[in-house]
Amino acid sequence: MRRWLGFAACVALLFASLGLLLLFLLEDSFIDRQLEAAARSVSSATPGVTRLPAGFSVYRLAEVPLDIHARLPFVEAGEPFEMRRADRRYVHLLLVDTPHRGRLVVVYDVTDQLTVTPQLGTGLLLVLGLTALTLLAAAALAQAFVGRVTRQAAQVIDDVRKTPDPARLRELAQAQPILEFRRLLEMHADVWKAQLVAVEHERQALAYLGHELRTPLQSARTSLALLQDSPRDRLAQARLSRAIARLGRAAHAVLWLATDREPGPAAVQPVLPLVRALVDELGPMAASVAVRISVDLRADLVFRGPVEVAEVILANLLLNAIQHGTGAVHIGGVENGVVITNTVVTGADAPGFGFGRGIVDRLASRVGWHVELLPEPGRMCIHIGFS
Repeated sequence: MRRWLGFAACVALLFASLGLLLLFLLEDSFIDRQLEAAARSVSSATPGVTRLPAGFSVYRLAEVPLDIHARLPFVEAGEPFEMRRADRRYVHLLLVDTPHRGRLVVVYDVTDQLTVTPQLGTGLLLVLGLTALTLLAAAALAQAFVGRVTRQAAQVIDDVRKTPDPARLRELAQAQPILEFRRLLEMHADVWKAQLVAVEHERQALAYLGHELRTPLQSARTSLALLQDSPRDRLAQARLSRAIARLGRAAHAVLWLATDREPGPAAVQPVLPLVRALVDELGPMAASVAVRISVDLRADLVFRGPVEVAEVILANLLLNAIQHGTGAVHIGGVENGVVITNTVVTGADAPGFGFGRGIVDRLASRVGWHVELLPEPGRMCIHIGFS
């Protein structure tokens, strides 16, 4: 507000000063034109015939008054100049070279003809009055503008509080006529969306962790109880081994999800040994639900990335195929990827792929993999691309 009023005052004073300067220039230009006209008349007239208007005087160089003569060495012929004489009279002068009388000095006394200088006090009062009116107008405009912006800002705050989601807030931003408010709303929508995504990821990770911990912990407790009674029970040892492996994968998954660290350059790893290890681990579980697992992978099929992340992704997808499939699970190779296919009941809803699929997608994006669901009649295909 203060800056706006200061700007308005400066603009008003600037225009008033320019107007006053223009009046001085116009008045001097008018007087000089009259002086030059008189000088032309003196130069062209016959000696003794020249009649000049009141206020004009013509002097030979030898007859010029002393106060005027003192200025003559500093002026050139044909160039008007002005001065205040010793008696405080204000005059305009011009040196003229004539063919009959030599150099003459034409003096035009304008003391009684000046308009701007005598009215300078009145002009200053007028300037001050106009400046005051300008300031009042500027203050009224600033108050109206600030009030309008304040009302719009309050309306924007109310709309933000009533907005149910970031998408609606972004629509509200697009309809906002003020560019700054629009950018502020868009930034708020981005922050809100990022917060919701972070909360959803945290909820998803906690749900996944709770699911992945509950089942293997229960299996580990059961296996330990059986091993206490029968230390040589191979089935209990196998279940305990699977439970510990699953707990390890859950820990690796959560650690990768909980950090923004980008995976560093990893060595090329073969896919077949990792898949065989998972099949050996999950084979007894598959056999218990009458699911057969077949593997058809080339020995030269490789991937690049952290082994623990690859193990979590493949184990989750294979476990989902075992738990929600019927009959057989096939793990086949394609160019730079793997396809897991399992038979499903025709007409049933798409089985599996709860929050575990979300975890898989997030981990895959961290290492540059691509996981795609390819539903077919009676089958479910998952394509895992390594790049």
